[in-house]
Amino acid sequence: MSILKQLKFISGFVFLLFTAGCSVRHSQEQNIPSEIPQSRFGPEVTDRLMATLKSYYAVKDALAKTRFTQTRQAALAMQKCLTDLETSIGDTISGEKAIIDKNMLDIMKTNVQKVTFSTDEDCEYQRVYFKVISDALYRILKESGLRNVRIYRDYCPNAFNEEGAFWLSQYPQINNPYFGQRMYDCGQIVDSSEFFQP
Repeated sequence: MSILKQLKFISGFVFLLFTAGCSVRHSQEQNIPSEIPQSRFGPEVTDRLMATLKSYYAVKDALAKTRFTQTRQAALAMQKCLTDLETSIGDTISGEKAIIDKNMLDIMKTNVQKVTFSTDEDCEYQRVYFKVISDALYRILKESGLRNVRIYRDYCPNAFNEEGAFWLSQYPQINNPYFGQRMYDCGQIVDSSEFFQP
């Protein structure tokens, strides 16, 4: 074989090795386990905590659009998620009790139930209960050491006669659940997911 053919063969072989190595490394980087939501409570409780957060977002989104029926339906789903979460927190995980502040969980359950029972179609009472739910959920998420989840903590200074109120969001855009269509984008992000990093 001539030297030129040998060089082409070697360079082709090196190229194949390099690209194969890159594709293996790339696929390994995409499957890093740390991209899965994690908390100090272990996978089962974390999954139920994430389901609770997802149902919370559904309540928030319905309130932001002042959709009475959707808000009640989302709150009913959140009730089930909270019951599942409460059931899972008593389990032993890695030899330690997975304890979430029971008081905060009870506050959430009580106020989610009030949202489901509310009959005001302009959602004003539901928003009062939602404020309490938001504050309690925030404390639980902080306590959990939740990681690998993008969460925004938003604030509206005008809510409740300028008392102000917080809520959690999965989006960087402001969709204010306290004013609905009247002041849909009123508010600001005060914390992002980095706040939940250990």
